[in-house]
Amino acid sequence: MVINGSVREGRAADKVQAWALEVLKQIPGLETDLADLKEIDLPFFNEPVIPSMAKGQYQNPKGTAWAKRVAEAEAFIMLTAEYNYGPTAVLKNAIDWVYEGWMNKPAGFISYGGVAAGTRAVQQLIQNFVNVKLFPISGNIHIPHIRQAFDDHGRPVYSGLDENLKTLVAELTDLQKRLSR
Repeated sequence: MVINGSVREGRAADKVQAWALEVLKQIPGLETDLADLKEIDLPFFNEPVIPSMAKGQYQNPKGTAWAKRVAEAEAFIMLTAEYNYGPTAVLKNAIDWVYEGWMNKPAGFISYGGVAAGTRAVQQLIQNFVNVKLFPISGNIHIPHIRQAFDDHGRPVYSGLDENLKTLVAELTDLQKRLSR
């Protein structure tokens, strides 16, 4: 599952998402579920029962649908911007809605931003991963200066990003196989 963690109008995530999906289509046998949080429109978590006790069943049907969708995925790539040295609130909220669906699955990041390229957002999210038992990989992609990172045709201006994404998927696949034994 590729999770687009930005909901802003004019978001840079659209270019990142389009590029990532194009590269992922080139990987034989890979099925990709795009979860765009802008379309999913999860409310901020306000349920009376915490996710670790809810078993994926919530009063809000959007929360229940999200938990089911996450549970069906085998691995995750999270697209995250960096806002104020951290991840987007909507991405953190999407993680907070689920517990068991994340458990014992690998996750990687494509982060982006200014000079720090979203690395501080990733570091914060890795702390959240530990609690929901997601396994972060180390081979993440960090795209600096996002507004200049893609040309007019949506291709990255930085060399090697396509290969880096294929490596990220290989690492996710390898870890997913190990975790599912």
